[in-house]
Amino acid sequence: MSRDPVASAALERDLNARGYDATSTHDTAEAMAILSRRAMDVVVADLGALGTNVLLEQVSARSPQTRAIVTSPETGIRDYERAIQSGAVRVLRTPVRSPDMLHAIRSALELETGFPPSLSGLSVIDALLLAHHARRAMELVVDGWDPGRLFVEGGEVIHAVSRDLVGERALHRILQLPAGSLRAVVLPPGTPHTIARPFRPLLLDALRGLAEAAP
Repeated sequence: MSRDPVASAALERDLNARGYDATSTHDTAEAMAILSRRAMDVVVADLGALGTNVLLEQVSARSPQTRAIVTSPETGIRDYERAIQSGAVRVLRTPVRSPDMLHAIRSALELETGFPPSLSGLSVIDALLLAHHARRAMELVVDGWDPGRLFVEGGEVIHAVSRDLVGERALHRILQLPAGSLRAVVLPPGTPHTIARPFRPLLLDALRGLAEAAP
């Protein structure tokens, strides 16, 4: 669902041409009617469109297996907060290039069978959202000038390390890091549990802390 009917129709044509069974609309009521008639593997919705929150809540309640991707002109902290609250697996900045949308849709579909094999183009938060919804066990390694490591078990963040910090303080630092390469490796045996809080409140509090610290 998009506020831009032209962009929405273009995306529908592109997806159908690539073998997907796509339907687009820029009206929330029509989107709800479509979802009541047929099952959808993935829903793409504009965070700024009127009624998007209601739509995503209904998707989560009626069809838990449906994956939601949200788009926004600014993929900032507030957008990720809304994405986490709505159960979305990805946040994309508009205008979205067709290859980026296709990559996001493929990643969402792959959650049924495991975890996307490529983390190319994903932010740390996007990777955590995907790992959470896939209920994966893995170590996410953030490479760069200031590396960090996040440990996920059953989709929950159980441990984080960043230089001299561990636990939630390390998680907060990692989320502040500038973009770097991201890779997933097997969760090491005996990984300590320095983080005990559930995924949603953990990430929401971390993002709110980042928002408050922002200049």
